[in-house]
Amino acid sequence: MPRTYHAGELAVQAQADTVAQAAKMAHTVRTNVPAALSMFLSALPWVLIGGIDALEHVWASPIFGKPGFVGTPTDAEVRIAAHILMGDPLHGAGARGTGWPAGMLAIDLRWRMRARINGTIRADEGGMTITVDECYANCPKYIQDHQLDVEDVSAQPTRVRSDRMSAKGRALVRGADTMFIASVGPDLSADVSHRGGPSGFVECSADGTALRFADYPGNGVFNTLGNLHCDARSGLTFFGFETGELLQLTGYASSKPTRNRTVEFNVVEAIWCANLTRRRP
Repeated sequence: MPRTYHAGELAVQAQADTVAQAAKMAHTVRTNVPAALSMFLSALPWVLIGGIDALEHVWASPIFGKPGFVGTPTDAEVRIAAHILMGDPLHGAGARGTGWPAGMLAIDLRWRMRARINGTIRADEGGMTITVDECYANCPKYIQDHQLDVEDVSAQPTRVRSDRMSAKGRALVRGADTMFIASVGPDLSADVSHRGGPSGFVECSADGTALRFADYPGNGVFNTLGNLHCDARSGLTFFGFETGELLQLTGYASSKPTRNRTVEFNVVEAIWCANLTRRRP
């Protein structure tokens, strides 16, 4: 069965005149994990999880392990043999009764490959399991070549929380060519996606309370912008691939139906981590 789009996605598709294009893409969405994607997952040393924290804020959070830590016990489940790092706002995700809506982005920045898997996540002592609702591959467009040294990831990195980006956080954003964005649909289903462009494609306000970026043309589906059309809560994550830094933001985003579909994001909370990994020599 092809994917059914929700009202927000349909509204943005209509604005962008991509309804027919999106209808074709609906047939590429699966409810099971194909063998090729399973092999891709098994080679990854990190993925991102998107979802809502206990304060009802949306975040995009990384989770790390050695290749093989992500697997597929069945084609309807994804097993992650690790937890989100202590201190992360999504730490403990899935330990909430019957489960927790989550989106997962599997991405290899060196090989320029990515896929999204959304469903319900449950945690246990050994890690987390996602029951798959939908999974689909994304094209490699706008993926920039980077490597994250996950072998040096700190188990308990130092985090500084604020209501805005610090000077170092603003500098990281202004120099970034890669960003990750989490959002939620009208049924609170979660999704996390990738955005890329030339260095500086994300603009940052002088006081660190807001940023803006153009949403470049893609597959015409508008999963993220469709979610934001219904629920403005969102989370952004930036890595300092050379410096070992990490910036996580949660706040509210809105999209203007201009030619480049500019997205404006207002910060509610910023989490700065200066020592996620060791700085490269």
